[in-house]
Amino acid sequence: MYRGLELRRDFIYYNGSPLARLITSFPSRRYCPICGHPLPRGSTECPLHGPEERVDATMAVGLYYTVKAERSGYGNQLTNLILRLKQSVEEAKLLGAAMALLVREGVFRISDVDVVTYVPKRREEFKVDEETGKRFNQAYQLARAVAHHLRLGKPVKTVRKVKPFTLQGLRRDERYRLAYAGYEVLQNVADRIRDKSVLLVDDVRTSGATANAIAAKLKELGAKKVYLFVAGRTAEISILNEICSNAEGCEKP
Repeated sequence: MYRGLELRRDFIYYNGSPLARLITSFPSRRYCPICGHPLPRGSTECPLHGPEERVDATMAVGLYYTVKAERSGYGNQLTNLILRLKQSVEEAKLLGAAMALLVREGVFRISDVDVVTYVPKRREEFKVDEETGKRFNQAYQLARAVAHHLRLGKPVKTVRKVKPFTLQGLRRDERYRLAYAGYEVLQNVADRIRDKSVLLVDDVRTSGATANAIAAKLKELGAKKVYLFVAGRTAEISILNEICSNAEGCEKP
């Protein structure tokens, strides 16, 4: 496991500094296992996903804060690392190890994973490492690290992205339809995933449309379960404003 990573009560730390509060330990003490976000106080139903959900569970190291959230005072070091990942492939090693640590320490309990896969990108969407100049898919790099630390074998490419698309500004149902049309399962994958539990890796879950579209396609070919594992779950500020006494307190040990 990556040296310097550890869990202390409600937080994951790196080299003595908190990376993020665990999704499972926000003040409400409740979270949605399906989409991976803390729930409002007293609520057992999640307002952040709908009936189109095909992912069986979402796991994340912690919350990812958008620029809008940071302007409201929210933030953590995990968000900074995820942003750095867009320019440095090395960050995938630390983030992937942090993801694996949560499974090994029992924060998230998954013991039935048969196949590790990842959200694909088109070549023109690859990030560029600022030091080496090499292009990379951050989801694949995270999947490699997670699979290595959990001894799950090498990640398998199961789907390809057939066309570029953007989901910003669309309704949830529109996002799902567009994402569903944007991916196709690779040939000869069915035998690898039939009656299997699949771990789908990405850097961030926002609406969940991409992961759910891929999960739906994998299940159509016989996958038993599809778990989504991300470095960060995009924070819904309206919920955090309700469950945290103040923005700083949400991520303060």
